[in-house]
Amino acid sequence: MALHLLEDWCKGMTIDPKNCLLVTGVSEEFDEGSIEPILRTSTKYLSECKMRGRMFVREKGAFAVLCELPSAVDPLQTATSRVPQGASPRCDSHPEAQ
Repeated sequence: MALHLLEDWCKGMTIDPKNCLLVTGVSEEFDEGSIEPILRTSTKYLSECKMRGRMFVREKGAFAVLCELPSAVDPLQTATSRVPQGASPRCDSHPEAQ
């Protein structure tokens, strides 16, 4: 489901899915203004990410956040070293970005 959401969201916004990261499982307690700064400070790799939008995923009971990076996503670099207390995010990237 996450891959389809990533592809559809990127197509709708006319951005390359290979340069994007989908962060799922973001708790409702994090407002839109706090998500990007948290991601940017989590690792040096994500310091240049831009949050393109967020959407509530009913089936998961949490938000999905679309982030764009300046170049193709390296899945090995996306593990967060700093996760806010109470959050359990998951990062998904396009398989062709590898």
